[in-house]
Amino acid sequence: MKRTAAPVLLSLAAAVAIPSPVLARAPKSRSRSCVGPRARVLARGPAVAVYETSARVTGTRPAIWACLAGHAGHMTLLAGTLLNARVSLEGFELAGHIAAYLETQRGVDTSQTNIVVVDVGARRVLRAQLAGDSGPFGEDWVGRFLVTSRGSVAWTSTSEERRGPAVVSVYAAPREGSSALLDRGAAIDAGSLSRSGTTLSWSDGGTVHTAPLP
Repeated sequence: MKRTAAPVLLSLAAAVAIPSPVLARAPKSRSRSCVGPRARVLARGPAVAVYETSARVTGTRPAIWACLAGHAGHMTLLAGTLLNARVSLEGFELAGHIAAYLETQRGVDTSQTNIVVVDVGARRVLRAQLAGDSGPFGEDWVGRFLVTSRGSVAWTSTSEERRGPAVVSVYAAPREGSSALLDRGAAIDAGSLSRSGTTLSWSDGGTVHTAPLP
């Protein structure tokens, strides 16, 4: 009996010592999620998620928050208040801990759009810059914008007056400091803006132009 009992005891000990793979992975997956179970995700990257929650008061809009994966807490991008009922956020671009988006405030027959760049990890707004507006006599709008994990941003803006041709401008800005006009003309393809490393490129009349990204 003693010789047969030993293997049984060893088998029981081994079964207790080996953890269940499911139980071992579950805490890690839970720690990576920073979005609540009832939230609607608007954009998600490896490090940052942007999401909205249900409106708490009738007539208000849902709040929009950003959070860092694996961390508690959030950064408010748009508060769900009556004052923000005519404000919308769209076009989210994520890079590392950085989020960039278009913030549009709409009036009766006018609108104004800002490019906003935030560092979600630091919970800090890096840039909120006017990039487009519309009114009775003309319209400006953002065609394309890019952001880097450093917080640099580049974008194209198209301006069109009621009786004139559309003109496209190319801008770039560092993490902090003023933006710079890189190019302007009626032959620029607003959607051609792209980035390779620290170099921007775009098409102007069929010719590729380049510039360093700040």
